[in-house]
Amino acid sequence: MPDSRTSIESLLASNGEPRQEAAATAPTGDHSDVDYRAFSYGRIGRRAQMMVAFVKGSGQTEAYPYSMLSRLAAENPERGCRLWFGPVVVTVEGEGLEKLCQYLREHRVLEVNEASHEQRFAAAGEGLVTRIDIATATATLR
Repeated sequence: MPDSRTSIESLLASNGEPRQEAAATAPTGDHSDVDYRAFSYGRIGRRAQMMVAFVKGSGQTEAYPYSMLSRLAAENPERGCRLWFGPVVVTVEGEGLEKLCQYLREHRVLEVNEASHEQRFAAAGEGLVTRIDIATATATLR
């Protein structure tokens, strides 16, 4: 294979490294580590993320495509927000989540991590997700 790069390979080489925040891994069930992050984010080059994963403290994960996101509502973005993915409503609650809500609107969040009870005491900094609730929306009109 020749040493010369195509334009796509050069774009990937300059932007292919994920941001440190986007390299976070899902919880493994052992919550003794203190390296909790409320969310990981970043872009793939200049493109937005395709899907967002919601990881509960137990390790249960559900991911939804941003193309299905039809609405995001937040009465107080510091405390969390509610997202509608078709018939599914995802509620994210916690503290210091204004950046998370902003990045969700911009399709930049890769995953949202619910803190375990142990991590809630050790977490400090960007934010803390204390609850992720995933439910089916009911058709109520007001």
